[in-house]
Amino acid sequence: MPLRVTSQDFWRKRVWEVVANGLELHQIIFRTDITNWNNIQRDTGKLLRSTLPPSCRVLDAGCGYGALYEVLHAVPHFAGVEYTGLDLSKDLIGIAKLRYPDADFQEMSMEDADYPENYFDYTIVRSVQGMLHDNDYTSTWSIAFTNIKRMSKNIILAEYDSISRPTILAKSSSGEWNARSK
Repeated sequence: MPLRVTSQDFWRKRVWEVVANGLELHQIIFRTDITNWNNIQRDTGKLLRSTLPPSCRVLDAGCGYGALYEVLHAVPHFAGVEYTGLDLSKDLIGIAKLRYPDADFQEMSMEDADYPENYFDYTIVRSVQGMLHDNDYTSTWSIAFTNIKRMSKNIILAEYDSISRPTILAKSSSGEWNARSK
């Protein structure tokens, strides 16, 4: 029986495959070459610079080993960003904490996160939705997304293969969500 993408064992196996085979760290999450990965990180930086204010509260939902924090941390414009990374994988959170000990990384699922309503100015979700849909966890995504919407004022949904074409959701003062593509 294949491991579920929502299980600790799935991610532990991915970490050890990368270590055992001498692969690049990003290949735990996304199996692509380093040039493509660097382009994804660059495009993510462009997206965030054009979307996020220099001072805001950001949730990285499905943060993995902290790749999005790496993008934010490298840009002086984001010095005022208050970052929180969530991931269900103990192993990935452990790597993130080793790489960025001053950042706030929490081991928990998006479904279980219990931050106050509208706590985060922006929640960024990179390739989590696609991964859950590809593995037939539509109901898991639905529960997680409902919770993300409760905790967030704005949401950026982006898949690695189309990072330059994200969907950005903004909550109106009446609580309605409006979508726009960048």
